Amino acid sequence: MIENPIGMMDSGVGGLTVLKVGKNILPNEDFIYIGDEARVPYGPREPQQVLQFTNQMADFLLKQQVKAIVIACNTASAVGADELEEQLDIPVIGMIKPGATSAVNTTKNGRIGIIATEGTVKSHVYTNMILENNSSLRVQEQACQEFVSLVENNELSGRRVESIVHDSLASFKESGIDTLVLGCTHFPLLRDVIQEEVGSQVQLVDPGLEAMKIMRSYLAEDDELQTQNVTAKISLNTTANQVSFTKIADQVISGSKQINTVKLG
Repeated sequence: MIENPIGMMDSGVGGLTVLKVGKNILPNEDFIYIGDEARVPYGPREPQQVLQFTNQMADFLLKQQVKAIVIACNTASAVGADELEEQLDIPVIGMIKPGATSAVNTTKNGRIGIIATEGTVKSHVYTNMILENNSSLRVQEQACQEFVSLVENNELSGRRVESIVHDSLASFKESGIDTLVLGCTHFPLLRDVIQEEVGSQVQLVDPGLEAMKIMRSYLAEDDELQTQNVTAKISLNTTANQVSFTKIADQVISGSKQINTVKLG
């Protein structure tokens, strides 16, 4: 199975940020990505519906004979990662555990902020996991659902973006946090604006980066790591909006890639 691709799923284009770092960490691996543009955003949806969509994307990837699955969506990770991990006999990694662990290891003053979608914040999954690691830490959560719309519309800079980010992060101004988790894979595309707003003293944690480091370890332990210097193939699949999806994909993912529109369910 060494030559089989790594599967990756997201509600839309956000997971492309995870694919980008995945290509750097695992440069010889093939990737198959599915972005559910037809049903984005997942954040405001009920957990059971998100779980249904997550399982449909997993089925799509399994039919491509992937050797591992990355749930490159925090909302889907919150409801589906543990279940898929139990059901499948291949490595499955979500965003929550890597992000929470990194936040605990990053903070110096014990104050951590979380920004995520409505669904992830309502689940309190980040806060719960962080406090399980260290109950003395202080965690503040903030839903920033509008950030997803900005990214999906490829609106990544400018005064309107700065204004929305400023208003959304206002609650952190007096919080004293020194660590902020980007708890949605769309958010790294707004990283510069977010960093400017919270200040350079705040360390931003990207769960996607941490997840891909762990995936590399998983594959190495299972002797499934592609070490031959080969030209990696990238297959990108979307359930809708191929033109806008392709435009963002070209900005985020360099090099040759195949882009298709597919149906789920």
